[in-house]
Amino acid sequence: MQLLPDAVHVVHLNANAAGTAWTGSVDLPRGCGTPDACPIHFALNTNKTALSDVQQWLNPNSRKRPWYRVLTMSGEARPAWWTTLHASGRVTAGRFQIHGIETTHVSANLNVQDGKLRLAGLTADVLEGKYHGDWNVNFSKTPAVCAGAGELADISLAAIADAMNDGWVAGTANASYELKGPCPTDFWRSAEGKLHVDVTDALFPHVMIGDGSGALRASHVKGQARLHDGQIEITDTHLISPDGTYELTGTASLKREVDLKLTRVSNGPTEPGYSIGGTLEAPRVVPLSRTEQAQLKR
Repeated sequence: MQLLPDAVHVVHLNANAAGTAWTGSVDLPRGCGTPDACPIHFALNTNKTALSDVQQWLNPNSRKRPWYRVLTMSGEARPAWWTTLHASGRVTAGRFQIHGIETTHVSANLNVQDGKLRLAGLTADVLEGKYHGDWNVNFSKTPAVCAGAGELADISLAAIADAMNDGWVAGTANASYELKGPCPTDFWRSAEGKLHVDVTDALFPHVMIGDGSGALRASHVKGQARLHDGQIEITDTHLISPDGTYELTGTASLKREVDLKLTRVSNGPTEPGYSIGGTLEAPRVVPLSRTEQAQLKR
C-alpha cells in the first residue's frame, strides 16, 4: 500500500467477497469528504464466482429462484451504499456460473455513480460461443430498472437444451437482443424486449412432422421475437426444412409451454402446415387444414 497526500494506492490486493477470493488493485482519493465525492478506481480479478454468490453477498435474505429469475432482487435487496458510491474500473473472472450455465473469460468495465450501475463491454465465452453486451441498473428509481442489449455468436442450442435438462433442440445460433424491466420484481415476467435470431442446422427431436419423415430439421431459421408479459411472441420468422419453407408464428412461455403455427409458404401436395402445442418436452403436432392456413396468411 502506498500513501500519498491526495490518494491511497493499494496494489497486490487480496480480498474475499461474494464467496470467492479477489485480487487486483484499488486507488482511493484522500480528503474528499463524502463517498460520492471520492471516485474509486479499481482492477479486480477472480478465478471463479457465481451469480448466486453475488446475489447472496448483495442480499443475504435472497432465496434460490427459478432459472428465469436471474435478475430478480427483493425490494430490500438494494444496498444503501449504491446511492452514494462513486467507483469505476475493470472486473474479470476466469469462470462465472449463472444458474447452471458456466461462462468463461468474463470481463467488463464497471461504473457505479449516482445510484446507477453500468456494465459496459461485457464479454464472455458461453454455450460454446461468444457474448458481448452492456447492462445498466438504475437503483435511483423505485423499483430499480434493469436494461441490457447485446449479441451472441455461434451459440450451441444443444448446450442450451442440456442446461434445461431436455434435449429439445440442437443447432447453432446467432442472436441480438434489447431488454428492459423492473429489477426487484420477476424481471423476465415483467420485462419488455425484442430478439433477432439466425439459426443454422437446427434439429427439433421432439417435433415429428409429415408421414414417417422423422424429427423436424431446418437448414435455416431466421426471424424475430418480442418479450412481453412473460411470453415470447414469435413474428416474421421463416424456417427452411427439407419438407419446404414455413412461416413460424406463435408464443412460448417461461414455463416452456408453446402455441406455435408452422404455415407453409407455398402450398404443395403434402400437408399445408402444422399446429404445435403442449410443451417443449412433449409437443403436440397437428396438421393444419388448408382453411386454417389460408386464415393465417391473411
